[in-house]
Amino acid sequence: MTTRERILELLAENHTASAPELSRTLGVTEANVRHHLGVLAWAGQVEVVGETPGGGRGRPVHRYMLTRAAQPHGLGRLASALLEDLGGGKRQAAGLARLAARLAGEADEPRGPLTGRLTHAAERLTALGYESHWEAHTDGPQILLGRCPYAAILDDHPELCRMDAQLLETLTGEAVEQTAKIARRPEGPAACVFALRRGR
Repeated sequence: MTTRERILELLAENHTASAPELSRTLGVTEANVRHHLGVLAWAGQVEVVGETPGGGRGRPVHRYMLTRAAQPHGLGRLASALLEDLGGGKRQAAGLARLAARLAGEADEPRGPLTGRLTHAAERLTALGYESHWEAHTDGPQILLGRCPYAAILDDHPELCRMDAQLLETLTGEAVEQTAKIARRPEGPAACVFALRRGR
């Protein structure tokens, strides 16, 4: 079980907890717990519900609880079982390509100006539950996916990132490479970053 899954389990059992409490229970540093709480908050799985006074002159300590969407329901285990059923190697790659095509929806072959295809891709990903947009960069366009619906199980199933890349390739008609995974950015919230590699 990953640290994030253990945090979610403890919050389900205890209703609320602070980073120091979770740190003591899990036997990991507070910085490690705060990192995972940040990722879980970004994914919409935990939220701050109050504060308790910090010891000494420090800032108050946040208390966290599961969001309504993250209440125990077994979807993580179900998703894990379904992904494991795909197998590995070529069989898994083919299964992920089918899933990406299904998630892309009934779209025609991508045509028209690249900006229109990027906008369409970002709109489709937003409809699937991401916070998605694209940005122009000197090395080429980048698509940013925030609030990943799969964040809670990505540690166990990094193949979902490959599925996202395939989904973006289907929607844009361009080769796509993931350049950052749930990266904190000074200009905005954490996001996975996919760069277009022109000339597929």
